[in-house]
Amino acid sequence: MTYPGEIKVTVLRESRFTELARLAVRKKTRQRRSETQRHRDTERKTKEDQTKRSRLLNADSSCALRRVRTKNFLSLVFSVALCLCVLIVFLPR
Repeated sequence: MTYPGEIKVTVLRESRFTELARLAVRKKTRQRRSETQRHRDTERKTKEDQTKRSRLLNADSSCALRRVRTKNFLSLVFSVALCLCVLIVFLPR
């Protein structure tokens, strides 16, 4: 029974087991976040490594292409020089 102007206060206290459970949940959540962050870091590093590899492969292929072009150009120059030599030697004077 309450009296006029009386204030009732009900205090709810968590048990120690509830507090431990909350701490465990918080800890597990932090671990998941750190695992997710590690996973993201690993993915980012993998992507960076793939990008580096592809750049190196592109650089190697472009160098190989330059070598082929240079080789083709030199063989063309040599062929033209040979033709000129043949023409000079065999042309009637």
